[in-house]
Amino acid sequence: MTEHAPIIRQTEVEKQARDGRQVAVKDLASVTNRSKDAIYKAIHRKEIKAVWVGRTPMIPPAEALRLLGVLSEPIAA
Repeated sequence: MTEHAPIIRQTEVEKQARDGRQVAVKDLASVTNRSKDAIYKAIHRKEIKAVWVGRTPMIPPAEALRLLGVLSEPIAA
């Protein structure tokens, strides 16, 4: 029997971003109905902002909220 990763809901990802935590590509892909590969390609094309932790891209909170359609304009730093 194989183990499956828990299903992440948009509200959980949104709460994580609103709490100021970065979002993993796999979590964002699952709630936006995009593939992880599509997210990675958009990051490399600079269409999605990301912070690199070693070789792993993480989506900043404001960018995650924008992609979820919760935030329409950038937050001033």
